[in-house]
Amino acid sequence: VGLFLVPNEASATKERATYPKARVEVIGCPRLDAFPAELRPLHDPLVVAFAWHWDAPIVPESRWAFPEWRHHMVALAQSGEVRVIGTGHPRLWGQFQAFYDRHGIEAVADPNEVLDRADVVCFDNTSLGYEAMATGLGVVGLNASWYRREVHHGLRFWDLAPRCSLWPGEADLLAATITHAAGSGEREANIAMTADLYP
Repeated sequence: VGLFLVPNEASATKERATYPKARVEVIGCPRLDAFPAELRPLHDPLVVAFAWHWDAPIVPESRWAFPEWRHHMVALAQSGEVRVIGTGHPRLWGQFQAFYDRHGIEAVADPNEVLDRADVVCFDNTSLGYEAMATGLGVVGLNASWYRREVHHGLRFWDLAPRCSLWPGEADLLAATITHAAGSGEREANIAMTADLYP
C-alpha cells in the first residue's frame, strides 16, 4: 500500500508509524462535505431518526442495541410526540425495513437522507451517530446491557461517548432525552466534540 486516506490526525499518526514509507493524507469524511457543521432550524414536531449497526459478534461493544430498544422506538413513534424515521446497517437492511414497515415507521435506507432530514439521531455504535454529531444534529447514544463500561475502545466506548446517552433501564427517559439533545447547546457541543474526528 502506497497511500492511506484517513479521516483524522489520530488515524494518520498510527498509519505513519506502522507504514513509514507510505503516503498518508487526512481527508476527513468526504461524505459529510454536503453537510456543513452548523445548527439548522428544527422541525415541528422533531424528526427523530433511529440508526442501528448490525449485530457484529467481534466483541460485546461491536454488537447492536436494537433488540433492547426496538419496542421503545415503536412506542415513541406511536405516541405522535415526534416523527420517527428508521435506518440501519446495509448488511441487515432487509430485516430493518421489514420491521419498520410492520410498525408504521418510515424506513430510510440512504444515510445522507437521514442526515438531511433528522433533527436528532438515536444510535447504538454505528458511525452515522458521529457523522450526525459532526453536522450539528442532536444525538442520543443508546447503550445495550452487554456493553462493558470498563472497556475502552476509543470513540463510542467511551472516550467520545455522546453527552446524551441512555441504558436500557433508563428507557422511560427517552423522549425527554431526545428533547434535551435537540437543544442548541447540545448540538453545538456535538460539533466541537467531533471537530478532530472529522476535520
